[in-house]
Amino acid sequence: MQIADLLQKIIKETVKAKSAALLLSGGVDSLSLGFACDALGIKVHAYTFQIGETRTEDSVSAERACLLMGWEYSLVKVPIVNLEKDFLILANEWGCKKKTQFECTFPFLHLIPQIKEKYVLSGIAADGHYGLSKKAMIHYRYPKEKFDLFRNNYFSQENPAGQVQQLSLLEYHGHIQCAPYLDKRVFDYFIQFDWDELNKPYQKYKVLTAYREKFQKVGRRPHMNLQLVAGVDHVFEKLLTSKLNLKNRTRVMDLCRDYSSPRKHAR
Repeated sequence: MQIADLLQKIIKETVKAKSAALLLSGGVDSLSLGFACDALGIKVHAYTFQIGETRTEDSVSAERACLLMGWEYSLVKVPIVNLEKDFLILANEWGCKKKTQFECTFPFLHLIPQIKEKYVLSGIAADGHYGLSKKAMIHYRYPKEKFDLFRNNYFSQENPAGQVQQLSLLEYHGHIQCAPYLDKRVFDYFIQFDWDELNKPYQKYKVLTAYREKFQKVGRRPHMNLQLVAGVDHVFEKLLTSKLNLKNRTRVMDLCRDYSSPRKHAR
């Protein structure tokens, strides 16, 4: 079974409605889920975000893709006026511990409440299959045994890509998440390939070829971290000069550790 067949099978099993929300960044992973929905006859309503009025490559790419594909599109402008309050909510109510969990979950505090549809498609954790992080590229790309170790470790961790927080937020707001790239069948598909087979001549080549005509229509762009593209990391730097920085930390990473606590509940 090829990757397009797998994605469509998983979505068909989960989404029991004629329409679904799509968390769309405009990157390969989220676009592939939209294309799978099209193949299944499921109407796509794409949601993306930007911080305030600042346009990002994600929001521009997502809007363009929706225009070309005929998908409904909603842009959520994430406010930062209550950044300190939001930071404490992320720590105390949603159990964020690591800097990446704080930064990746922050926009969804504001985006998820805007979603109208019951079922929500997410490409969360898809990057783990490809080994495109700096750590993976340097230490785990070759040989395949090391690449396999990286992928096994990534998907066996407790909270890959902040899935615990995203899932909890969605469930709290009454949604059902469909995250095909976390499905074991998708893992079993990708694990058979080495790094070059997945990423040459282009990153995420298997998915690009599975939906070749669609990607030719909307375009493709290389892997980028969601929170970095949106500038969340720069926004969080403001917390270092806030009243929350009781220990005069110079790194947001350390501030996040100061406030990290066991996840209390999904509200």
